[in-house]
Amino acid sequence: MHKRLFLLVGLGLAAGIGLPRLPRPEGLFQRAAQDDAEVAAVRRRVGMLAAELESSRADVERMRRRQERFGELGAVLQSLEQQLSATRDELARERERADAEAAARTAAEEDLTRRITALDAGLETRWTDLQRAVLETHSLAEAASGSLDEFRRDASPDRDRMWNELMGPTVQLAGESTVGSGVLLPSKRGDDGRYTTHLLTAWHVVRDILADADGLERPIPVTLYQQDGGERHRTATLLEFDPTLDVALLSMNGDEAYRYGAQLPSPQRLAECGVFDPIYAVGCPLGNDPIPTYGEIADTAHEVNDESYWMISAPTYIGNSGGGIFDARTHELLGIFSKIYTHGNLRPTVVPHMGLVTPMDRISTWLVEVGHGAVLEPGAPQPRAAGANR
Repeated sequence: MHKRLFLLVGLGLAAGIGLPRLPRPEGLFQRAAQDDAEVAAVRRRVGMLAAELESSRADVERMRRRQERFGELGAVLQSLEQQLSATRDELARERERADAEAAARTAAEEDLTRRITALDAGLETRWTDLQRAVLETHSLAEAASGSLDEFRRDASPDRDRMWNELMGPTVQLAGESTVGSGVLLPSKRGDDGRYTTHLLTAWHVVRDILADADGLERPIPVTLYQQDGGERHRTATLLEFDPTLDVALLSMNGDEAYRYGAQLPSPQRLAECGVFDPIYAVGCPLGNDPIPTYGEIADTAHEVNDESYWMISAPTYIGNSGGGIFDARTHELLGIFSKIYTHGNLRPTVVPHMGLVTPMDRISTWLVEVGHGAVLEPGAPQPRAAGANR
């Protein structure tokens, strides 16, 4: 079509410029027909090329997508290779650790085997030595059986002496709603032949008994105990007291001599007292007859409300207040029981092994200060410098 138009325009131009000769019409038509055939062929070729081009474009797009997919697969492969490498390294380390543990286990087994072998080697010898030692010990035991029985007799406690020196001096002080303990001191004969006997106890016990009676002049009820279980009832009069020390001195009413009285320690003995010294705490807990409990001095400078006490581990309870703390070996009176620890506020629980004691060195100093130092004689401790050994 274009070629035909071109030819016609060309003919027009030729005519316009006065070409001398024009082609013959039949020649022109023949040529136009040839041009149409060529145009059609070109068109077919162009269509084929366009189809091929479209197909090539599709192939190119597929190849592009495939290349992108290959890129993604490559990234995945690279990640997997990195993970595989890390896993391979971890397995290598685990293998090294396993090899080290196996080597250590092998060494331990070999060492254990050597030890067992050595033990087996000496076992028979040791067994023979043990049999020999047993036979020798048996022979010695038979030879010394008489001495052993004698030793056991000598080592058994002298219960009569212990009762006389620990239980006998212990008395009970009781009011309408109060019960406590006290310790008799040895009776002393005056120039007129009459006896005076003093009694040490805790001030708060006397205070509560007198509070029931609304007065300081009332005699204090005192119960004395006999080894056969008998009781005697007497009274005592308050002479001196010190709320800070929580100690009170009473005098038994009457002029009779009492069989039992606590032994008072020397100043040197008190100076030697310290932690781990064995003691007996004797008192009348809950209004019972005197009960001894065994323990040790746990502290000799325990501060409570700026006051210094001993702490003891011997079990004590309500009613032990005012009772004696005695040396477990010499039975000397080392202090007067004062307080006991409790735990909790709503429902306080008594802690029996944490009792507080006013030591005799402080009581001795106080007795001298208030003019009653004579109760410490004879052979009684004299006042010494304040403070206690820990």
